[in-house]
Amino acid sequence: DLVACIKYGIEKTKANPLFIIGGCVIIGIILMVLNLIGNMITKAISTAVGITLTKLGFPNLMIMPIAVLVTLPIGFILGLVLIPFYVGYFKGIKKECEGTKAEIADIFSAMDILAPSILNYLAASVVVFIGFCCLIIPGILLSSLPLIVLYFLANGKTEGIEAFKKALDLMLKQPLIILWSFLLGIFALAGLLLCCVGILFTGPAANCAFYKLCDQAVSKDENQNTKDPQIVG
Repeated sequence: DLVACIKYGIEKTKANPLFIIGGCVIIGIILMVLNLIGNMITKAISTAVGITLTKLGFPNLMIMPIAVLVTLPIGFILGLVLIPFYVGYFKGIKKECEGTKAEIADIFSAMDILAPSILNYLAASVVVFIGFCCLIIPGILLSSLPLIVLYFLANGKTEGIEAFKKALDLMLKQPLIILWSFLLGIFALAGLLLCCVGILFTGPAANCAFYKLCDQAVSKDENQNTKDPQIVG
């Protein structure tokens, strides 16, 4: 029920704006800091590579492409650092769904699952990237996969690529989640119509709504499995 999910997201955002909205702001600040650090490192390495290649006699036409290739992984690697904060944010939303008040400290609560968080999110991102390479449309359909992975990570699915496999399985069994996720994205962006600052409310509210949407999809899938047990033998 998409409407119920949106209402739920709005209610939770109103009830605990310090975490729901403040958490998003903090993650945004962390992102900006990482981008700043990334730009500084990229500039320093690019300069060093340029000087080194010039001394080695490389032509100018080759220096710039080589410098770009050398520094390309930096932004990607720093981007991975942000993933545990996303998982921590979803863990906070999980607490809200369970009736416990989430706190800002919850954003930092997923540092102990750094490796599985990065592994599963990276696997989902690679699948989405491949989808975009395949005539774009598959990538659009799979674009919510990384967010569903965050949901499962927040719910303790941290063994190997368990979160990734469960997220992919959920999308295949409950394909409507693709459409609802897309509509939630529109709802989140609708805040831009309110002098742009409205997205500070609709964006976080959409995050809560998305978590509730995943909860509903998982419950529906479990009910279907109960009604239609597999016959063994």
